[in-house]
Amino acid sequence: MILEQLSQALRGSLVLLVLGLGLGSPLAHARESARCEMVSAAPVRISAEARGLLDEDRTFRVKVYVDSLGRAQKVIVMNGFPGSAIDADVTRAALASTYRPAVRDGKMLPGCIVREFQFARLR
Repeated sequence: MILEQLSQALRGSLVLLVLGLGLGSPLAHARESARCEMVSAAPVRISAEARGLLDEDRTFRVKVYVDSLGRAQKVIVMNGFPGSAIDADVTRAALASTYRPAVRDGKMLPGCIVREFQFARLR
């Protein structure tokens, strides 16, 4: 009942789901890098220009490089619309998210993490 009411209230709105936040996710690290974790995901604020690119459900995969203090240093959108407003919006959210650096032998290390941002339109 509550889900139906929410669905009706949000009809036509854009909904964001961040996937793979659980520990041990197969996307949590790249082979060449130490394992980092996303602690909390910042919301993606979709610009008016970007909304036009979201005419259907879409998933954006990003690779975030994190320093030894857990700060995002660089984001690469692995699949998206190169140079588009939506890529910039997803990149800003990934940079603003909170991360835990990799730890090996008790030392905090830089590393990277791959995450998916899924966008869906409610019908």
